[in-house]
Formats: sequence, structure tokens, C-alpha cells
Amino acid sequence: MVIGVSTLRISLPVFVAEQHGLFVKHGIDAEVRRYETAQPLADELGAARIDAGGYVAYPILFGPGAPPPRVRVVTAVVEDAAHPLSYLLVKKGSGLRGVAALRGRRIGILPTAAYRRWLEAILP
Repeated sequence: MVIGVSTLRISLPVFVAEQHGLFVKHGIDAEVRRYETAQPLADELGAARIDAGGYVAYPILFGPGAPPPRVRVVTAVVEDAAHPLSYLLVKKGSGLRGVAALRGRRIGILPTAAYRRWLEAILP
């Protein structure tokens, strides 16, 4: 089984499972294939070129622009104020106090569709 993961924090559950031998313990012959971001992982999963993936934000997997892939969600990681996975970095003194303050501003993001889709999904 080929399991795709992005090399971002969201994939920690898969990295921990691999490191602690949980796949082997449960009789799973797993190859963990790493991707720089979740977008190429989602593309590979949607095209059935890998068997499983973990983890991808819903706006990336089911976002606009392409038909949703035929996938089954088995586990999920919840991100909220008490359990952050993403961080907003702003210049000290900018006055920006959250993601909503980004609407209409020019910002820097990684050059993938994933981050654009994520921002479109969370900005009011």
C-alpha cells in the first residue's frame, strides 16, 4: 500500500504511526511517499496513483475547479483555536489580528493551488 503524505505538520499522525511501527504491527506493508504540499498528494490520490493519503484539507480535496475525487474519509484532524495546525505570520505593528483581516490585501503564500483554495474557503 502506498500512503501519500505532505511534509507539513498536518501529516504528523502518519509520521508517528510509521515511526512507531503501527503499520507493521497491523500487517500493513506500507510505503509512505512524501510530497512537499498537500496539493500534489490530493492530485495523486484523486487519480488513483496512490492507495491512501493523509492528511489533506477539505478545500484542497473537494475545492472548485475539478470534479471531486472518489475517496473515502477514514480519519480527520480538527483544527481550531485550541489545536492550531496553521499559523498566520504578520509583521509586528501591522494591526492584522486574524485571517479575516486579509480580505482584499496582498499576501504571500506558497505557490500552490492548495493555499489559494484554503484562503477562499475560510475568508468571509
